[in-house]
Amino acid sequence: MKKILGLAMKGICVMLPMILIWAYTWMNPLGFMTDGTPFDLWNKEKTNTKQEKYYEAVFLGDSTANAAYVPEVLSDASINLSLGSITPMEAYYILQDWIEHNEAPKTCYISFLDYHMKDTGTFWIRTMYTHRFRMDQNLEMLKEILKYGEGTSIETDHYVTDFIAYELRLPNKYITSLMNAGFNQRYEENVKARALSALHGGRYIARGTQEYETSKVIKFKNFEVHPLFDRYYRRLIELCMEHDIQVRLVKLPLPENEKFTENYKEEFGKYYDRLKEDYPDITVDWIPTYKQEYFADRNHVNSHGALQFSREMKARYPEDFTAELTPSQIEALNDSIADENQPEQIIQWASGKDYTLLFQDTSGKFASVYGKLLKSNSYTAKEIRLETTNVYCAAASDSGGEREILVQEEKDKILIKQNDQDIRTWEKGSDGLLKVMVIDNYNNKIVCEKSFEYMGETFSLIQ
Repeated sequence: MKKILGLAMKGICVMLPMILIWAYTWMNPLGFMTDGTPFDLWNKEKTNTKQEKYYEAVFLGDSTANAAYVPEVLSDASINLSLGSITPMEAYYILQDWIEHNEAPKTCYISFLDYHMKDTGTFWIRTMYTHRFRMDQNLEMLKEILKYGEGTSIETDHYVTDFIAYELRLPNKYITSLMNAGFNQRYEENVKARALSALHGGRYIARGTQEYETSKVIKFKNFEVHPLFDRYYRRLIELCMEHDIQVRLVKLPLPENEKFTENYKEEFGKYYDRLKEDYPDITVDWIPTYKQEYFADRNHVNSHGALQFSREMKARYPEDFTAELTPSQIEALNDSIADENQPEQIIQWASGKDYTLLFQDTSGKFASVYGKLLKSNSYTAKEIRLETTNVYCAAASDSGGEREILVQEEKDKILIKQNDQDIRTWEKGSDGLLKVMVIDNYNNKIVCEKSFEYMGETFSLIQ
Protein backbone atom coordinates (compact mmCIF):
# COMPACT_ATOMS: atom_id res chain seq x y z
CA MET A 1 0.00 0.00 0.00
CA LYS A 2 2.81 2.35 0.91
CA LYS A 3 4.47 1.61 -2.43
CA ILE A 4 1.23 2.44 -4.27
CA LEU A 5 0.82 5.69 -2.35
CA GLY A 6 4.46 6.54 -2.98
CA LEU A 7 4.09 5.93 -6.68
CA ALA A 8 0.90 8.01 -6.71
CA MET A 9 2.64 10.90 -4.98
CA LYS A 10 5.54 10.70 -7.40
CA GLY A 11 3.07 10.73 -10.29
CA ILE A 12 1.34 13.78 -8.85
CA CYS A 13 4.67 15.52 -8.35
CA VAL A 14 5.63 14.77 -11.92
CA MET A 15 2.26 15.89 -13.32
CA LEU A 16 1.75 18.89 -11.05
CA PRO A 17 3.95 21.31 -13.04
CA MET A 18 2.11 20.37 -16.24
CA ILE A 19 -1.26 20.82 -14.51
CA LEU A 20 -0.22 24.23 -13.19
CA ILE A 21 1.01 25.30 -16.63
CA TRP A 22 -2.24 24.07 -18.19
CA ALA A 23 -4.29 26.02 -15.63
CA TYR A 24 -2.17 29.15 -16.20
CA THR A 25 -2.77 29.07 -19.98
CA TRP A 26 -6.50 29.17 -19.29
CA MET A 27 -6.46 31.84 -16.61
CA ASN A 28 -3.88 34.37 -17.80
CA PRO A 29 -3.47 34.47 -21.60
CA LEU A 30 -2.39 38.12 -21.54
CA GLY A 31 0.54 37.20 -19.33
CA PHE A 32 2.39 35.28 -22.02
CA MET A 33 0.62 35.24 -25.38
CA THR A 34 2.20 36.94 -28.37
CA ASP A 35 1.23 38.58 -31.66
CA GLY A 36 -2.36 39.78 -31.81
CA THR A 37 -3.69 38.11 -28.68
CA PRO A 38 -4.76 41.28 -26.78
CA PHE A 39 -6.59 42.51 -29.87
CA ASP A 40 -8.22 39.15 -30.60
CA LEU A 41 -9.44 38.93 -27.01
CA TRP A 42 -10.72 42.55 -27.05
CA ASN A 43 -12.53 41.72 -30.29
CA LYS A 44 -14.04 38.57 -28.72
CA GLU A 45 -15.20 40.45 -25.63
CA LYS A 46 -16.65 43.31 -27.68
CA THR A 47 -18.60 41.15 -30.12
CA ASN A 48 -19.95 38.80 -27.48
CA THR A 49 -21.43 41.46 -25.18
CA LYS A 50 -24.33 43.85 -25.59
CA GLN A 51 -22.99 47.37 -26.21
CA GLU A 52 -24.50 50.41 -24.55
CA LYS A 53 -24.68 52.34 -27.80
CA TYR A 54 -25.67 51.53 -31.36
CA TYR A 55 -22.94 51.12 -34.00
CA GLU A 56 -24.15 52.10 -37.45
CA ALA A 57 -21.03 50.95 -39.35
CA VAL A 58 -18.82 47.89 -38.85
CA PHE A 59 -15.45 47.30 -40.56
CA LEU A 60 -14.37 43.72 -41.26
CA GLY A 61 -11.23 42.34 -42.82
CA ASP A 62 -7.60 41.51 -42.18
CA SER A 63 -4.70 43.65 -40.92
CA THR A 64 -4.87 45.96 -43.94
CA ALA A 65 -8.48 46.83 -43.06
CA ASN A 66 -7.58 47.26 -39.40
CA ALA A 67 -4.91 49.77 -40.37
CA ALA A 68 -7.05 51.69 -42.88
CA TYR A 69 -10.41 52.34 -41.20
CA VAL A 70 -10.16 55.02 -38.47
CA PRO A 71 -13.32 55.21 -36.31
CA GLU A 72 -12.38 58.52 -34.67
CA VAL A 73 -12.25 60.09 -38.16
CA LEU A 74 -15.29 58.32 -39.61
CA SER A 75 -17.74 58.22 -36.70
CA ASP A 76 -17.92 57.27 -33.05
CA ALA A 77 -20.80 55.03 -34.09
CA SER A 78 -18.40 52.93 -36.16
CA ILE A 79 -16.18 50.11 -34.96
CA ASN A 80 -13.20 48.33 -36.50
CA LEU A 81 -13.62 44.58 -35.95
CA SER A 82 -10.86 43.62 -38.40
CA LEU A 83 -8.09 41.37 -37.14
CA GLY A 84 -4.61 40.61 -38.40
CA SER A 85 -4.13 37.55 -40.64
CA ILE A 86 -7.79 36.56 -40.88
CA THR A 87 -9.75 35.58 -43.99
CA PRO A 88 -13.44 35.90 -44.95
CA MET A 89 -13.91 32.68 -42.97
CA GLU A 90 -13.08 34.24 -39.60
CA ALA A 91 -14.78 37.52 -40.53
CA TYR A 92 -18.05 35.64 -41.02
CA TYR A 93 -18.02 34.42 -37.41
CA ILE A 94 -17.00 37.82 -36.06
CA LEU A 95 -20.09 39.36 -37.64
CA GLN A 96 -22.16 36.39 -36.48
CA ASP A 97 -21.05 37.04 -32.89
CA TRP A 98 -21.81 40.74 -33.22
CA ILE A 99 -25.32 40.25 -34.58
CA GLU A 100 -26.13 37.63 -31.91
CA HIS A 101 -25.46 40.19 -29.17
CA ASN A 102 -26.10 43.58 -30.80
CA GLU A 103 -28.46 45.29 -33.19
CA ALA A 104 -27.25 44.81 -36.75
CA PRO A 105 -25.38 47.81 -38.19
CA LYS A 106 -26.68 49.77 -41.16
CA THR A 107 -23.47 49.22 -43.13
CA CYS A 108 -20.64 46.71 -43.22
CA TYR A 109 -17.35 47.53 -44.96
CA ILE A 110 -15.33 44.46 -45.98
CA SER A 111 -11.69 44.55 -47.13
CA PHE A 112 -9.12 41.80 -47.63
CA LEU A 113 -5.62 41.61 -49.02
CA ASP A 114 -5.43 39.40 -52.11
CA TYR A 115 -3.38 36.79 -50.23
CA HIS A 116 -6.14 36.24 -47.69
CA MET A 117 -8.57 35.44 -50.51
CA LYS A 118 -6.25 32.59 -51.55
CA ASP A 119 -4.70 31.16 -48.38
CA THR A 120 -3.71 31.81 -44.80
CA GLY A 121 -0.65 30.60 -43.02
CA THR A 122 -1.90 31.59 -39.58
CA PHE A 123 -5.06 29.54 -38.96
CA TRP A 124 -3.35 27.32 -36.40
CA ILE A 125 -0.89 29.78 -34.89
CA ARG A 126 -3.36 32.69 -34.68
CA THR A 127 -7.03 31.72 -35.01
CA MET A 128 -6.74 28.56 -32.89
CA TYR A 129 -3.87 29.84 -30.72
CA THR A 130 -5.78 32.87 -29.33
CA HIS A 131 -9.13 31.09 -28.82
CA ARG A 132 -10.96 33.96 -30.46
CA PHE A 133 -13.84 31.70 -31.51
CA ARG A 134 -16.10 29.21 -29.76
CA MET A 135 -15.56 25.46 -30.13
CA ASP A 136 -18.67 25.04 -32.28
CA GLN A 137 -17.42 27.79 -34.63
CA ASN A 138 -13.98 26.18 -34.81
CA LEU A 139 -15.59 22.80 -35.59
CA GLU A 140 -17.69 24.33 -38.35
CA MET A 141 -14.60 26.00 -39.81
CA LEU A 142 -12.74 22.70 -39.75
CA LYS A 143 -15.60 20.90 -41.53
CA GLU A 144 -15.68 23.58 -44.24
CA ILE A 145 -11.90 23.44 -44.56
CA LEU A 146 -12.00 19.65 -45.07
CA LYS A 147 -14.73 20.06 -47.68
CA TYR A 148 -13.44 23.09 -49.63
CA GLY A 149 -9.92 23.78 -48.40
CA GLU A 150 -7.81 21.53 -50.60
CA GLY A 151 -4.60 23.29 -51.54
CA THR A 152 -4.58 25.65 -48.56
CA SER A 153 -2.01 25.50 -45.78
CA ILE A 154 -4.75 24.86 -43.20
CA GLU A 155 -5.39 21.21 -44.02
CA THR A 156 -2.39 19.33 -42.64
CA ASP A 157 -1.59 15.66 -41.96
CA HIS A 158 -2.03 16.21 -38.22
CA TYR A 159 -4.96 18.62 -38.16
CA VAL A 160 -7.02 16.43 -35.80
CA THR A 161 -4.34 16.28 -33.08
CA ASP A 162 -3.62 20.01 -33.54
CA PHE A 163 -7.32 20.82 -33.18
CA ILE A 164 -7.64 18.82 -29.96
CA ALA A 165 -4.40 20.25 -28.53
CA TYR A 166 -5.50 23.83 -29.10
CA GLU A 167 -9.06 23.28 -27.86
CA LEU A 168 -7.74 21.72 -24.64
CA ARG A 169 -4.98 24.36 -24.37
CA LEU A 170 -2.36 21.65 -23.96
CA PRO A 171 0.99 23.03 -22.77
CA ASN A 172 2.87 21.79 -25.84
CA LYS A 173 1.18 24.52 -27.90
CA TYR A 174 2.06 27.31 -25.48
CA ILE A 175 5.29 26.34 -23.76
CA THR A 176 7.48 28.35 -26.19
CA SER A 177 5.44 31.51 -25.59
CA LEU A 178 5.48 30.87 -21.83
CA MET A 179 9.23 30.49 -21.73
CA ASN A 180 9.90 33.49 -23.98
CA ALA A 181 7.56 35.66 -21.92
CA GLY A 182 8.97 34.62 -18.56
CA PHE A 183 5.39 33.47 -17.83
CA ASN A 184 4.00 36.90 -16.92
CA GLN A 185 6.25 39.56 -18.40
CA ARG A 186 3.92 40.41 -21.26
CA TYR A 187 0.90 41.19 -19.10
CA GLU A 188 1.33 44.95 -18.70
CA GLU A 189 2.33 45.37 -22.35
CA ASN A 190 -0.69 43.37 -23.55
CA VAL A 191 -3.11 45.21 -21.24
CA LYS A 192 -1.81 48.56 -22.50
CA ALA A 193 -2.11 47.41 -26.12
CA ARG A 194 -5.70 46.28 -25.53
CA ALA A 195 -6.58 49.64 -23.95
CA LEU A 196 -5.16 51.53 -26.95
CA SER A 197 -7.13 49.29 -29.28
CA ALA A 198 -10.29 50.13 -27.35
CA LEU A 199 -9.48 53.86 -27.44
CA HIS A 200 -9.18 53.76 -31.24
CA GLY A 201 -12.34 51.73 -31.81
CA GLY A 202 -10.51 48.47 -32.53
CA ARG A 203 -7.78 49.89 -34.78
CA TYR A 204 -4.33 48.78 -33.64
CA ILE A 205 -2.17 47.99 -36.68
CA ALA A 206 0.36 50.47 -38.14
CA ARG A 207 -0.73 53.38 -35.92
CA GLY A 208 2.16 55.80 -36.28
CA THR A 209 4.22 57.66 -38.84
CA GLN A 210 6.74 55.06 -40.01
CA GLU A 211 7.23 55.32 -43.79
CA TYR A 212 7.77 52.48 -46.26
CA GLU A 213 10.88 52.91 -48.38
CA THR A 214 11.63 50.86 -51.49
CA SER A 215 12.58 51.33 -55.12
CA LYS A 216 11.44 47.86 -56.15
CA VAL A 217 8.53 47.61 -58.60
CA ILE A 218 6.06 44.81 -57.79
CA LYS A 219 3.61 43.56 -60.43
CA PHE A 220 0.32 41.80 -59.74
CA LYS A 221 -0.33 39.48 -62.67
CA ASN A 222 -3.28 37.38 -61.48
CA PHE A 223 -6.30 37.78 -59.22
CA GLU A 224 -7.43 34.51 -57.62
CA VAL A 225 -10.00 33.51 -55.00
CA HIS A 226 -9.85 30.05 -53.40
CA PRO A 227 -13.20 28.15 -53.30
CA LEU A 228 -13.09 28.02 -49.48
CA PHE A 229 -12.82 31.77 -49.15
CA ASP A 230 -15.24 32.45 -51.99
CA ARG A 231 -17.77 30.36 -50.07
CA TYR A 232 -17.22 32.33 -46.86
CA TYR A 233 -17.10 35.67 -48.71
CA ARG A 234 -20.56 34.88 -50.05
CA ARG A 235 -21.78 33.60 -46.68
CA LEU A 236 -20.60 36.88 -45.15
CA ILE A 237 -22.48 38.91 -47.77
CA GLU A 238 -25.58 36.76 -47.32
CA LEU A 239 -25.44 37.17 -43.53
CA CYS A 240 -25.49 40.93 -44.12
CA MET A 241 -28.40 40.62 -46.56
CA GLU A 242 -30.41 38.59 -44.03
CA HIS A 243 -30.13 41.48 -41.57
CA ASP A 244 -30.64 44.33 -44.09
CA ILE A 245 -27.03 45.47 -43.78
CA GLN A 246 -25.63 47.48 -46.69
CA VAL A 247 -22.46 45.76 -47.92
CA ARG A 248 -19.52 47.78 -49.21
CA LEU A 249 -16.63 45.74 -50.59
CA VAL A 250 -13.51 47.88 -50.73
CA LYS A 251 -10.17 46.89 -52.21
CA LEU A 252 -7.70 48.97 -50.26
CA PRO A 253 -4.88 51.00 -51.83
CA LEU A 254 -1.31 49.76 -52.17
CA PRO A 255 1.90 51.81 -52.59
CA GLU A 256 2.63 53.45 -55.95
CA ASN A 257 5.45 51.00 -56.68
CA GLU A 258 2.92 48.17 -56.96
CA LYS A 259 1.42 47.78 -60.44
CA PHE A 260 -1.53 45.80 -61.79
CA THR A 261 -1.40 44.09 -65.18
CA GLU A 262 -4.34 44.21 -67.60
CA ASN A 263 -4.87 40.49 -66.96
CA TYR A 264 -5.16 41.17 -63.21
CA LYS A 265 -7.67 43.99 -63.77
CA GLU A 266 -9.72 41.76 -66.07
CA GLU A 267 -9.84 38.85 -63.57
CA PHE A 268 -10.64 41.22 -60.70
CA GLY A 269 -13.44 42.83 -62.72
CA LYS A 270 -14.97 39.48 -63.72
CA TYR A 271 -15.04 38.19 -60.13
CA TYR A 272 -16.68 41.29 -58.68
CA ASP A 273 -19.08 41.61 -61.63
CA ARG A 274 -20.32 38.10 -60.78
CA LEU A 275 -20.75 39.12 -57.15
CA LYS A 276 -22.72 42.22 -58.14
CA GLU A 277 -24.94 40.07 -60.40
CA ASP A 278 -25.63 37.69 -57.51
CA TYR A 279 -25.99 40.46 -54.91
CA PRO A 280 -27.19 43.61 -56.75
CA ASP A 281 -27.32 45.82 -53.64
CA ILE A 282 -23.61 45.62 -52.77
CA THR A 283 -21.12 48.33 -53.73
CA VAL A 284 -17.56 47.68 -54.89
CA ASP A 285 -14.76 50.24 -54.65
CA TRP A 286 -11.12 49.96 -55.64
CA ILE A 287 -8.64 52.66 -54.71
CA PRO A 288 -5.53 51.36 -56.55
CA THR A 289 -2.59 53.26 -55.01
CA TYR A 290 -1.48 55.97 -52.57
CA LYS A 291 1.84 57.72 -52.25
CA GLN A 292 4.53 55.44 -50.87
CA GLU A 293 5.08 57.60 -47.77
CA TYR A 294 1.48 56.84 -46.75
CA PHE A 295 2.47 53.24 -45.93
CA ALA A 296 4.23 51.64 -42.97
CA ASP A 297 5.18 48.66 -45.14
CA ARG A 298 4.15 47.27 -48.53
CA ASN A 299 0.64 46.34 -47.36
CA HIS A 300 -0.41 48.56 -44.45
CA VAL A 301 -1.16 52.26 -44.54
CA ASN A 302 0.38 54.29 -41.72
CA SER A 303 -1.62 56.93 -39.85
CA HIS A 304 -1.20 59.40 -42.71
CA GLY A 305 -2.57 56.94 -45.25
CA ALA A 306 -5.33 55.84 -42.87
CA LEU A 307 -6.40 59.45 -42.38
CA GLN A 308 -6.56 60.06 -46.13
CA PHE A 309 -8.42 56.83 -46.81
CA SER A 310 -10.97 57.35 -44.02
CA ARG A 311 -11.66 60.92 -45.08
CA GLU A 312 -12.11 59.68 -48.64
CA MET A 313 -14.60 57.00 -47.56
CA LYS A 314 -16.53 59.48 -45.43
CA ALA A 315 -16.77 61.89 -48.38
CA ARG A 316 -17.85 59.05 -50.68
CA TYR A 317 -20.53 57.65 -48.34
CA PRO A 318 -21.56 60.45 -45.92
CA GLU A 319 -24.87 58.69 -45.22
CA ASP A 320 -22.96 55.89 -43.42
CA PHE A 321 -21.37 58.17 -40.82
CA THR A 322 -23.99 60.43 -39.26
CA ALA A 323 -23.19 60.28 -35.54
CA GLU A 324 -22.09 63.43 -33.72
CA LEU A 325 -18.62 63.81 -32.25
CA THR A 326 -18.33 62.30 -28.76
CA PRO A 327 -15.86 62.71 -25.86
CA SER A 328 -14.34 59.26 -26.49
CA GLN A 329 -13.86 60.12 -30.16
CA ILE A 330 -12.14 63.39 -29.21
CA GLU A 331 -9.83 61.48 -26.85
CA ALA A 332 -8.82 59.18 -29.70
CA LEU A 333 -8.30 62.13 -32.03
CA ASN A 334 -6.10 63.83 -29.45
CA ASP A 335 -3.97 60.69 -29.19
CA SER A 336 -3.58 60.56 -32.97
CA ILE A 337 -2.72 64.26 -33.20
CA ALA A 338 -0.17 64.00 -30.38
CA ASP A 339 1.52 61.14 -32.26
CA GLU A 340 1.95 63.18 -35.47
CA ASN A 341 5.29 64.17 -36.97
CA GLN A 342 4.16 66.54 -39.75
CA PRO A 343 2.38 69.94 -39.50
CA GLU A 344 0.26 69.19 -42.58
CA GLN A 345 -1.07 66.02 -41.00
CA ILE A 346 -1.93 67.84 -37.75
CA ILE A 347 -3.88 70.31 -39.86
CA GLN A 348 -5.85 67.49 -41.50
CA TRP A 349 -6.53 65.52 -38.30
CA ALA A 350 -8.05 68.64 -36.68
CA SER A 351 -9.91 69.76 -39.82
CA GLY A 352 -13.63 70.40 -39.32
CA LYS A 353 -13.46 70.03 -35.57
CA ASP A 354 -13.25 72.53 -32.71
CA TYR A 355 -9.51 72.85 -32.32
CA THR A 356 -7.33 75.92 -32.28
CA LEU A 357 -3.94 75.58 -33.97
CA LEU A 358 -1.17 78.06 -33.18
CA PHE A 359 1.93 78.27 -35.37
CA GLN A 360 4.95 80.20 -34.11
CA ASP A 361 7.04 80.93 -37.20
CA THR A 362 10.64 82.15 -37.19
CA SER A 363 11.39 80.60 -40.58
CA GLY A 364 9.26 82.98 -42.64
CA LYS A 365 8.01 79.99 -44.64
CA PHE A 366 4.76 79.10 -42.92
CA ALA A 367 2.36 81.04 -45.14
CA SER A 368 3.86 79.81 -48.40
CA VAL A 369 3.99 76.16 -47.28
CA TYR A 370 0.67 75.79 -45.44
CA GLY A 371 -1.53 78.71 -46.50
CA LYS A 372 -3.34 76.78 -49.27
CA LEU A 373 -3.72 73.67 -47.09
CA LEU A 374 -5.43 75.67 -44.33
CA LYS A 375 -7.79 77.26 -46.84
CA SER A 376 -8.66 73.92 -48.50
CA ASN A 377 -9.53 72.49 -45.08
CA SER A 378 -11.81 75.47 -44.30
CA TYR A 379 -9.74 76.96 -41.51
CA THR A 380 -10.24 80.51 -40.31
CA ALA A 381 -6.69 81.80 -40.04
CA LYS A 382 -5.15 85.08 -38.94
CA GLU A 383 -1.60 86.35 -38.55
CA ILE A 384 -0.47 88.00 -35.32
CA ARG A 385 2.71 90.01 -35.85
CA LEU A 386 5.01 90.24 -32.87
CA GLU A 387 8.32 92.03 -32.47
CA THR A 388 10.59 89.04 -33.16
CA THR A 389 8.25 86.44 -34.63
CA ASN A 390 4.86 85.88 -36.20
CA VAL A 391 2.13 83.71 -34.72
CA TYR A 392 -0.58 82.27 -36.95
CA CYS A 393 -3.86 81.32 -35.31
CA ALA A 394 -6.02 78.83 -37.19
CA ALA A 395 -9.48 77.74 -36.07
CA ALA A 396 -10.61 74.40 -37.44
CA SER A 397 -14.32 75.15 -37.17
CA ASP A 398 -16.72 78.07 -37.16
CA SER A 399 -17.16 77.82 -33.41
CA GLY A 400 -13.41 77.94 -32.96
CA GLY A 401 -13.22 80.97 -35.21
CA GLU A 402 -15.32 82.93 -32.71
CA ARG A 403 -12.84 82.40 -29.90
CA GLU A 404 -10.74 85.36 -28.90
CA ILE A 405 -7.03 84.59 -28.94
CA LEU A 406 -4.63 86.99 -27.22
CA VAL A 407 -0.95 86.55 -28.01
CA GLN A 408 1.62 88.70 -26.21
CA GLU A 409 5.40 88.76 -26.43
CA GLU A 410 7.34 89.00 -23.17
CA LYS A 411 11.14 88.67 -23.31
CA ASP A 412 11.87 85.10 -24.41
CA LYS A 413 8.29 83.89 -23.98
CA ILE A 414 4.93 84.21 -25.67
CA LEU A 415 1.81 84.43 -23.50
CA ILE A 416 -1.31 82.73 -24.90
CA LYS A 417 -4.82 83.57 -23.72
CA GLN A 418 -8.11 82.29 -25.13
CA ASN A 419 -11.41 83.87 -24.13
CA ASP A 420 -9.60 85.69 -21.29
CA GLN A 421 -8.27 82.41 -19.87
CA ASP A 422 -4.55 81.74 -19.58
CA ILE A 423 -3.69 78.83 -21.83
CA ARG A 424 0.05 78.54 -21.82
CA THR A 425 3.33 80.34 -21.60
CA TRP A 426 5.06 79.38 -24.83
CA GLU A 427 8.82 79.32 -25.20
CA LYS A 428 10.06 81.28 -28.19
CA GLY A 429 11.55 79.20 -30.96
CA SER A 430 15.02 79.87 -32.32
CA ASP A 431 15.53 81.14 -35.87
CA GLY A 432 14.36 78.86 -38.68
CA LEU A 433 11.83 76.96 -36.60
CA LEU A 434 8.10 76.38 -36.77
CA LYS A 435 6.49 75.62 -33.41
CA VAL A 436 2.98 74.17 -33.31
CA MET A 437 0.50 74.19 -30.43
CA VAL A 438 -2.82 72.31 -30.66
CA ILE A 439 -5.67 73.33 -28.32
CA ASP A 440 -8.61 71.00 -27.79
CA ASN A 441 -11.51 73.41 -27.27
CA TYR A 442 -13.91 70.64 -26.24
CA ASN A 443 -11.90 70.05 -23.08
CA ASN A 444 -10.01 73.37 -22.98
CA LYS A 445 -6.60 71.70 -22.89
CA ILE A 446 -3.34 71.54 -24.80
CA VAL A 447 -3.10 68.41 -26.94
CA CYS A 448 0.55 68.80 -27.91
CA GLU A 449 3.40 71.18 -28.67
CA LYS A 450 5.90 70.33 -31.38
CA SER A 451 8.89 71.98 -33.05
CA PHE A 452 9.83 71.66 -36.72
CA GLU A 453 12.85 72.73 -38.73
CA TYR A 454 12.55 73.98 -42.29
CA MET A 455 14.36 71.54 -44.57
CA GLY A 456 14.26 72.21 -48.27
CA GLU A 457 10.58 72.66 -49.12
CA THR A 458 9.05 71.20 -45.98
CA PHE A 459 9.31 71.06 -42.19
CA SER A 460 10.83 68.15 -40.27
CA LEU A 461 10.11 67.26 -36.67
CA ILE A 462 12.82 68.03 -34.12
CA GLN A 463 12.92 65.06 -31.75
